[in-house]
Amino acid sequence: MEPHENQSRMITREPWRRLLPIFSLSVGGALWVTAVLKLSAVAAAIPELDSPDPVFGVLTTRQILLLAAVLEVAVGRQLLRWQEDPRALGLIAWLVIAFLAYRGAAWFNGWRGPCHCLGGRYGWAYFVPVYLQDGLTKLLLLWMLFGTGILSWWAGRGSRATDTRPAPTRAEEVSAHE
Repeated sequence: MEPHENQSRMITREPWRRLLPIFSLSVGGALWVTAVLKLSAVAAAIPELDSPDPVFGVLTTRQILLLAAVLEVAVGRQLLRWQEDPRALGLIAWLVIAFLAYRGAAWFNGWRGPCHCLGGRYGWAYFVPVYLQDGLTKLLLLWMLFGTGILSWWAGRGSRATDTRPAPTRAEEVSAHE
């Protein structure tokens, strides 16, 4: 067997690994932007944020926004550190599941209003309608969900496709079929 045959069977760098840093950095950046919007709302005198949270009734919406902003900053920071590490996909998936669980619990508890996920800055600003704020947060959540799912699926296929064993010789192929 010639050396180039074996090398052609080896995959040196899977394509999903080239996309992982881009996806991780973009999600981390988006989380930091949403965290800044949440923190600006927490600092503002918005009376709607002092109402009880629809999921955690003992806390106000303002307190939940603060906790969510801290979580988003922490996850965004970790994504910067893990930008080429497949664990970043697990961290993003965990965050998506937490956000979906919160939205599901709010819906189950009867909350039908828009999400305050962007801190309410868009919802209370006169130039951006409330439905746009809610739509942007849903779009971001879907982007994180599908991006993580596609890259995870691709990574799983790539790890199975990576075969560093030498290609079988003709004699080995013949004996395997007998």
